[in-house]
Amino acid sequence: MQTFATHVDRLPAEDRSAIRAVIPEDTWAAIDAAGLLGWLPISVNLACTRAVSKRLGPQRTHEFFRTLLLGTAETPLLRGLVQGVLRVAVRDPGLYLPWISKGFELMFRDAGRWTVGDRGEGFAVTEVRDLPVECVSDDLWIQSVASSLCALLDLTRLKGTVVVREVDTKARRVEYAWRALPR
Repeated sequence: MQTFATHVDRLPAEDRSAIRAVIPEDTWAAIDAAGLLGWLPISVNLACTRAVSKRLGPQRTHEFFRTLLLGTAETPLLRGLVQGVLRVAVRDPGLYLPWISKGFELMFRDAGRWTVGDRGEGFAVTEVRDLPVECVSDDLWIQSVASSLCALLDLTRLKGTVVVREVDTKARRVEYAWRALPR
């Protein structure tokens, strides 16, 4: 979450101030105290995601979370994993998609598990199951994950999209559909 705080601080002053004002000071203190590798409750991520989304609107929120994951991929938390996967997977998303679960587990504790469903040339379906109820019932959080996943296309120099395909709140799962083309 410290990478999130740094990303907020890079926003224009008006946006940065508005987002920081909406998120309680004790939440910011918890983020600072956690350090780069500390765990925080998923509720902190949800509150921060909502604040960004409500301030920036859909398009800028998409860009915020896409670039946030690109920045996170360069942190000590994920850098080794990302570099290793990219060396092996090159530009074939089918090879790196199974590694999403590892990255997700590094960022979120007890917040679901990823699987890769159908996949073929230029498309894939991924699913996260066993999400906390507060995540699977929060459209803004679900969309922020899709935006973050788009960064994985950037990392592999592919052009494409990741969209929410299906949400099943009762089963606590979300499916994401991927489309990718070489740049």
